[in-house]
Amino acid sequence: RFGESTANTAIVRAEAVRTDRAAYDLLVTISHQSSEDRAIPVTLTLDGDHLDEETVSLAPNSTEDLVFSIPTVGRHDTRVSIPDEGSRLTAGSEVSLTLGRDAVPRVLLVTPGNFFLERALLAYPAVRLFTQEVPGDDLDTFDMVIFDRVEPVETTVPAFYVFSPPPQVVGRTEEFSGTFQIANIRRGHPLLRFAELGYLRASRFMTIPATAGVTPLIEAPEGIVSAVYDGEPAPWVYLGLPLNRTNLPLQVGFPIFIGSIVDWLVPDDVTTSPLVPPAEADLRPQWDETALPARSAEAAAESMPAQVWMFLIALGMLLLGVEWWLFTKGGAHAS
Repeated sequence: RFGESTANTAIVRAEAVRTDRAAYDLLVTISHQSSEDRAIPVTLTLDGDHLDEETVSLAPNSTEDLVFSIPTVGRHDTRVSIPDEGSRLTAGSEVSLTLGRDAVPRVLLVTPGNFFLERALLAYPAVRLFTQEVPGDDLDTFDMVIFDRVEPVETTVPAFYVFSPPPQVVGRTEEFSGTFQIANIRRGHPLLRFAELGYLRASRFMTIPATAGVTPLIEAPEGIVSAVYDGEPAPWVYLGLPLNRTNLPLQVGFPIFIGSIVDWLVPDDVTTSPLVPPAEADLRPQWDETALPARSAEAAAESMPAQVWMFLIALGMLLLGVEWWLFTKGGAHAS
C-alpha cells in the first residue's frame, strides 16, 4: 500500500512544441509525492535509440520541469521515461510521442527525367508522387513542388530546387565544371544529420549568391552549393548538383536526405500518449475517512459473539453462586 516513504513519482506532463521547422522542445513535468528526497534519471529515446538523459533532484512533495531539445525532422517514435523501481505509479513511468501527419502530402516532381530522384521519392511511403515535364498552372494545388533541371516559376508552396536557381535569390548564379571541393558543410542542420556527405563528388555544380534569410548548408570555394530558406511566402531547399553528375545518389544516406527535405518542407504534427489526468496530478495517498465508521461498525459486529459468551458465562457464575448460597443457608436451618 502507499506509505509516507513510498516513491510516488510519475511523469504528469509531456508536450512537444515546435521551435522552428526543424526542431522541437519537449516539455516534461515530473511529480514526486513522498516524504523523502529522490534523484532519478529522465531518459529520452528516439526510435529506440538513446538520445539524451538528465538527472533531476526531487524534493519531498514537489514537481520539476525539464526541457529536452529534439533537432530532427520526419516521423519518429519519441519516448521519455523514468525508473519505476519502488513506485506504485508505474503507469506514469513512460510517455510516448509520435510525429506524424493527418494526410499524406502530394509532391509534384517537374523534371525531364530523373531515375535517382524518382526512386528515392517512391521508396518514401509518406508522399504521393506526381510528375510533369514542364511546370503547369496547378502548382499551388500540391503540398510541395520539386524543380529538377528546369526553369522554375514562382510558387506559394514549399519547393525543392535541384540544379535550378530559386526565383527568390537575388543576384547571379554561376555554373562550374571540373573538380568539386567542399569548403564548408553545416553538419548540425537536421537535413544533414543522417546524411554523410563528406565524400561528396561532382563534375558539375551551380552556386547561388548569399541572400538575406538564406542559410547555407554546403559551400564550395566558388560559392553556396546548397541552402535553405524558411520564410514567406514559402520555404525552399536548394541543391546545386545535377544528380546524374555526382556520387550523391550512390551514398547510403541519399534516400534519408531526400526524405528529410520532404519532412522539413512539409512539417508533421505531434500526437502524445495519454498522461495522468489533471484531477489525478496530486499523487499523495488519499485516505477515505468516511469508510472508517463502517469498518468500526463491522469490527463491532464481529466482536458481538464474544460479548454474548462473556455475558452467558457471567450469568452462569451468578446462578451457581445463588444456588450455593441457598444450599448453605438450607443446611444451616436443618442443623
